[in-house]
Formats: sequence, structure tokens, C-alpha cells
Amino acid sequence: MDFCPSNSELRHFVFALLLDLALLREMPFAQLVIGPPGSGKSTYCDGMHQFMSAIGRKCSVVNLDPANDRTSYPVALDVRDLVTLDEIMETEELGPNGSVLYALEELEHNFEWLEEGLKQLGGPQSGLNLVS
Repeated sequence: MDFCPSNSELRHFVFALLLDLALLREMPFAQLVIGPPGSGKSTYCDGMHQFMSAIGRKCSVVNLDPANDRTSYPVALDVRDLVTLDEIMETEELGPNGSVLYALEELEHNFEWLEEGLKQLGGPQSGLNLVS
């Protein structure tokens, strides 16, 4: 049986992650782009990346969605470098929903990876970071 996290569980994880991110010193300005599948998160990130590039501003996109395997924009930091859904589904014998939850738990347990990746993006002068 596949486990599907409740909205409150996902919200708790996202807010805990945001709190941790906010505590990082000298973090550049960022937008957290969240929503259900098909709501336009990738379309928004693509549009913002194109807009920021057109006006000569830096823009980095951070992908925290292990199910997002197609992007039309460059990704500066990608959770799929840490863990992939296919890998989880095969090794843990989970379905897609359980695999997404497992991937988020892996990200939580490897927060140093995310923290280091965000630090490499630069400080406040590094431009806009879109976290999706």
C-alpha cells in the first residue's frame, strides 16, 4: 500500500524547510514556488528565468521536486542529484506518492547538501533564487 502524505504533513515539512533556509546568513532573495501538480510551477519558473535574463539580472532555479524530470530552464541545484524517484521506487518498492515522501525525508536527512548548494549560489548580491 502506497502512503500519500496529507496536506498538513507536507505543509509542516515546507515550513520547517523555509525556517531553516531563513536562518542561513547572507542568503540571497528567494521565492518559494509551491502548488499541486499541473498548477504551473515550472511554467512560472521558466517565465521568471526568461524575464530576469532579459533585464540582465541573475536568476537561479533550485528544484526540490524529485518528480520534476523535465525543465526548459537551467537548474542550479537539483534534488535529483541527491535522490531520484525511479531509484527509490525500485530499491524501496514504493509507488509514486510514497517515493516523493521518501525523497523529501532524504532531503531532510541530507540538509547539509542543500545548505552547501545554496551557499554556492552566493550571497544577497547573487540575484533571485526560485525554489520550486
